[in-house]
Amino acid sequence: MEQEKKNSFDSSFEEKIPQAMIIDSIWAEQLVEVLNPDLFNLAHTRKITEILRDHYYSYKSFPSMNLLQSICQRDIEEILLSKRCLTYLKKMEENPLNGDIEYVKDKALEFFRLQTVAKALSDEILPRIESGQNLEDIVSIFQHAVSKGTNRNIGYDYNEDDEKRFVNQQELKVPTKWKYLNDILGGGWGEKRLATWIGAAGAGKSTMLVGCGAGALLAGKVVVHYTLELDELETARKYDACITGVEINDVPASRDKVLDSLKHRLPPGARLIIKEYPMKSASVQTIKSHLSRLKLKDIVPDLIIIDYGDLLRNIEQQSSRDEKRHGLEAIWQDLKALAQTLMRPVVTATQTNRSGYQADLITPDQVSEDFSKIMTSDIVITAARNMEQKAAGIGKMLIAKNRQGRDGQIFAYSLDPARAHVEMFDLTEDVEQKMAGEPINTTEEVQDKIKKFMKDRRR
Repeated sequence: MEQEKKNSFDSSFEEKIPQAMIIDSIWAEQLVEVLNPDLFNLAHTRKITEILRDHYYSYKSFPSMNLLQSICQRDIEEILLSKRCLTYLKKMEENPLNGDIEYVKDKALEFFRLQTVAKALSDEILPRIESGQNLEDIVSIFQHAVSKGTNRNIGYDYNEDDEKRFVNQQELKVPTKWKYLNDILGGGWGEKRLATWIGAAGAGKSTMLVGCGAGALLAGKVVVHYTLELDELETARKYDACITGVEINDVPASRDKVLDSLKHRLPPGARLIIKEYPMKSASVQTIKSHLSRLKLKDIVPDLIIIDYGDLLRNIEQQSSRDEKRHGLEAIWQDLKALAQTLMRPVVTATQTNRSGYQADLITPDQVSEDFSKIMTSDIVITAARNMEQKAAGIGKMLIAKNRQGRDGQIFAYSLDPARAHVEMFDLTEDVEQKMAGEPINTTEEVQDKIKKFMKDRRR
């Protein structure tokens, strides 16, 4: 005998609802107010949503995938149902929602909200109408039913939530590898921030991004690094070099040294995921889908790095130059929205225009293609390294924008690409003289000058 269907969803769609709850906990909090597991047709989806709902009611949070698997294995007494739930969770990890998630969330929430209103009508409102009860009571019940499942966040109450303003924000920040920059940023990247490095080719943008990730790792954070220019192994070796000091080219032959150094330097909790996409093949939506898949494996990043934003694809096609500019504006806006939604800092980079290649100091107006990148970003740092500065082994940085504190600071930096090493320091008169010195032509001379300058600086 065919089982009576309790909803109009097909099995494939129904299985996506618990998956969306695990991926998006904020939406799940909204859904759980109207969620009724009894309305699911499949036994395993009914059981999983029941576990998710009950866990939220008990602990005001949703279980991780590992804990959910443990609950299914330990607490479900019916062996066949337990196996079905575990098989379903494994299938969930192997089949990400990707671009389906917004549709699933919209339709699922709409269905359960309608069911909540329908239940209120049949159980409370119609009996009261038939018995001629007070109209105001009936209207109040209806309004209460309609309000369920709506966004519960009314905003920040300035008077009631005053203590939140005095929490030490530095504890919530993700540090970079450089104390000099951390001091300017008040401890590191703040949550929901979009940071953009600007530099010409050869200024060290990719190395800066690796330094940002390395600093987070050394603080025991989880980093997801997206690369659209370098391959995954090359990026991983840059991290090896940045953290251990071994030259990038020597990493393959220095296995034991590198692994031993990483073991002693990286604290518990540090984890790095590097994901490569071909240029212009991935959009911000692609990144969101990948992050959703990671969440199903209980990998939630503290810092997201994208090398680099100009190489992402806008989902809208652009044919003209103006449309391309609008496309870049949309990409940066999507990156900012990603940071806000995940409540995590996102750090990326962009190229300068032609005038930036020979500039002594790069200013925001020299950003390539679209100035709206600057307007959208919370933190903007420029890195100048023209031919004279490369010869001296020293470049200039500018804090062009900083919503976390003061901006306008100009300071110096040295770059050692072989070790993916960057050092930041004050732009003193001595440093200016070094950069204004006689040009030198060979790599050996450049390295000797860097070493001599750094040695003199440490005295």
